[in-house]
Amino acid sequence: MTNTETRQAVLNRDNCRCRACGFSDSLTMEIDHIVPRSQGGSNDIDNLQALCSFCNNTKADIEYNHHLPIREACDGFGDQVSVTEQRLMFRQHIAEIRQQRIDILTDRAREWKAEGMRALTIRKRLNKQTTSGIVQEILETIR
Repeated sequence: MTNTETRQAVLNRDNCRCRACGFSDSLTMEIDHIVPRSQGGSNDIDNLQALCSFCNNTKADIEYNHHLPIREACDGFGDQVSVTEQRLMFRQHIAEIRQQRIDILTDRAREWKAEGMRALTIRKRLNKQTTSGIVQEILETIR
């Protein structure tokens, strides 16, 4: 399947609605990897889902372990109040998962430091697991 065919198949399966908030606009909908490619996720259609740009940018490279259901088809863009509420809840869930991930990496960095590992080596290990901004935050925390 081509990228265009895969995109259309995901949008059709997901009723052109964001699985996280319910927004519906086939022109701006994005295709998200449920398990991010950076974490070994595949391009198989079973690992893809429709998300609006807001929810896709919020999720970023987080593996969201909660099942996001396929929503019923709707006319228009969806109920704005409901979409906004769902987006805020999704953002909060992702923030909690992101913080748990940072806490785990901070604990690992503390262990590495306690074992006598050099700061440069710790930085390199962390860089393989997260973004440079989070690495800097972790390094400042363990100083």
